[in-house]
Amino acid sequence: MQANRIMSVTDWVVTFVLLTIPMVNIICAIYWASLNTATCAKPSRTTFSRMIILPLVISIILSFIVLNNSLK
Repeated sequence: MQANRIMSVTDWVVTFVLLTIPMVNIICAIYWASLNTATCAKPSRTTFSRMIILPLVISIILSFIVLNNSLK
């Protein structure tokens, strides 16, 4: 059993700081979301990253749909 599975406040601050940097946020979010929650050291960060990516993907798809319809 891993003893360091709960994220501290410092871990969350580092996570949020990394997610505010352009392009780094996408890379970090994809990397953290691709980790297996059963084996990674911070499963809450993995779950959080998956929830960050979901609205991002939805907004990109919707923007392509709106852009495609506005060009017709």
